Amino acid sequence: MSENKQQFEKLSFRQLLESRKVEIPIIQRDYAQGRAKQEKVRNEFLDALKEALTGTPVELDFVYGSEKENTLQPLDGQQRLTTLFLLHWFIANKEGKLGEAKFLSEFTYETRTSSREFCKELVDKSIDYQNLLPINNDAVTAENQLSETIKNAAWFVESWQKDPTISAMLIMLDAIQAKFKDTSDIWGKLTETAEDKRPITFLYIKLETFGLSDDLYIKMNARGKQLTNFENFKADLVGHIKGWDKNEGHQNTIAHKLDTTWTDIFRKNNKDSKIDEIYFAFLNRYFLNALITTMKDEKCALLSAEKIEKNKSFRVLYGNKGYESFDACKDFGQDVLASLTKTLDSLKYISNTDIANCFPEWVEKDKFYFIPQYDNNSSITGLTQPQKRVIVHAICRYCENEQYNKTTFKQWMRIVWNTVENTEIGSVPAMIGTMRLIDELGNHSHEIYSWLANDANKITSEIAKKQVKEEREKAKQILDENGNLSIDKNSEIWEQKIIDAENTAFFKGAIRFMFTNENGSYDWSLFDGRLENSKKYFDKEGVIEEYKTDALLLRVLITKFTEWDNFTDIHYDNNVSTWKNDLLISRKQIKAICHLFNESDVSSIDLANFTSSLTDRIKLFHEDLVQTPLLSQIVPGCMFHWRNYGGRYSLYPYNTKAQWKIYVLADNRNGILSKLNVESNNKRDGVPYFWGWEIYYKHNGKEYKLWDNLQVKNDKGNWEEVKDTLENPITLDNLEEYLTNL
Repeated sequence: MSENKQQFEKLSFRQLLESRKVEIPIIQRDYAQGRAKQEKVRNEFLDALKEALTGTPVELDFVYGSEKENTLQPLDGQQRLTTLFLLHWFIANKEGKLGEAKFLSEFTYETRTSSREFCKELVDKSIDYQNLLPINNDAVTAENQLSETIKNAAWFVESWQKDPTISAMLIMLDAIQAKFKDTSDIWGKLTETAEDKRPITFLYIKLETFGLSDDLYIKMNARGKQLTNFENFKADLVGHIKGWDKNEGHQNTIAHKLDTTWTDIFRKNNKDSKIDEIYFAFLNRYFLNALITTMKDEKCALLSAEKIEKNKSFRVLYGNKGYESFDACKDFGQDVLASLTKTLDSLKYISNTDIANCFPEWVEKDKFYFIPQYDNNSSITGLTQPQKRVIVHAICRYCENEQYNKTTFKQWMRIVWNTVENTEIGSVPAMIGTMRLIDELGNHSHEIYSWLANDANKITSEIAKKQVKEEREKAKQILDENGNLSIDKNSEIWEQKIIDAENTAFFKGAIRFMFTNENGSYDWSLFDGRLENSKKYFDKEGVIEEYKTDALLLRVLITKFTEWDNFTDIHYDNNVSTWKNDLLISRKQIKAICHLFNESDVSSIDLANFTSSLTDRIKLFHEDLVQTPLLSQIVPGCMFHWRNYGGRYSLYPYNTKAQWKIYVLADNRNGILSKLNVESNNKRDGVPYFWGWEIYYKHNGKEYKLWDNLQVKNDKGNWEEVKDTLENPITLDNLEEYLTNL
């Protein structure tokens, strides 16, 4: 018997709380006895408790627990202990004994901050029970239901209703009220501590040799719940910052906000009642961005993109494969958590819809979710593109500075999207570099126009320099000398005119060609005419059909080429990427683009008789490109490049399946063979051109091959050189005469 006494104690609920604090651990499942579907279990248990208080005492079996620093974390008994807590509070409140029930403050929940705070408020506050009408189980109304009275109390937080433990507690309190409405003067008996007079007891076993773990719950009673990534992360986060914000007041602590006001942010943006996965995904993204923009070396310099990419914490957060430990975030200091707090506090006032409505018109708003959501397959909407991760960081930077303002937020989003859209962010290092640029600009997110317009404000980042320079010039045009929105001579607002241009066709924010003269200087007097022509020539798919036919617009532009460099490193086609990146905003094409836009009617230009002002073979190449519709005929839809090979200028498809279909230009072969109408698989229908360095054809029953000279296939199937009567090889110089005389 003495051995058994060493193993367990027989205690009442009051005795348990007066000797130790009771904390329901995070790994325990939510309070279940109060669930709506547990009515039978609930009533049977309450009947047993009422019988114990009015008749025969009851012993409630074992309560297992592990203690640390005089705090008990029950492994088994959570449901019974919570119901006893609620019963003690109800009787104390009903009989005006809350002053004697301060020991109830030693009972708390670790699972959610909201559950913990609800228990605390119950103990600290009373409900005027005398004003509640007696309850009939057959006619419970809002006026006399205890749960409704509690929910209407000034101290009750509305979001607590979404905490499953609190919801179950409220249901249990209604059941307790219904069951114990007619009792009186039972507080003394309920809290009796004399061994032979205690009405409700249980056997408590202290498991001193065990620590809390998932395995222990499984071994003891298989009742422990599987924690979500968010719950595990939250527990470690709260432990990491313990004491940091103790002077902020309880309502303003991170631990409190994690389960209350911040929870509402994710609930209002999702129809699904579950939020843990999206909550965790958002925090994971936030801390990834914080790592990228704050991680420094021993010299307090930001780590290089290459080092960040190899960093273990980065790989964990970027991989986002779930939560294993807090190691990836353990180095974050109070400054990062302070920024997170400001960000989430600001997000209370805006939604995904508000954010998307401030994006430029060309952004596909239905494919971007700043606050993650569940898709139709119950998966979380991901950030599959590095570009979108940068946008997420930009929104956070705005939110952490000041509260949301639609006007300044829309201006910030315009600058950010213009910059991100026109920066190559196809790799992790590029993403990191762009994110750091946005981080730098983010210090001025609520005054971005005026800050950019002031040349004295320097930008240290080298990323996206051309686009940032464009944004600075546009900001100067948008604001007048007093910092107000400027207007043009027709009383139109410049900001709206510029936004209209940015939304035109496929430009997506890059429009510097509209206000740049042929010397490369900015000239806003050009803007209106350039915008008008842009709308005439282009749509979202590229060149409008009228000017795409026979590559008309492209050929007119090529007539404006005056230098060797104009021909190099561009794709000869009508695709969006070619016109935007290779031509319109390319610095080396400024003069040609300016001259193109100076044309009042490109359709009236006589391209067939175009004469190039260039010299040497490039003149012939130039005229070949312009005078024939070859550019619209060779493998439509592919991109083309020029190349000087074997002393000839050529075009070849920028397509791996057709690399061998090279077209040699500025070469008499095409014209000569076309006149003779030879039979050849190398012939391109519709234009007088043959593809390939070597052209194979048949003429008068013989097979020929033409490259630098002419060869014929002999009777043995071998190629042999063709010579004239003087035994000279047939070359392009005498090819036409020779073939004509055959």
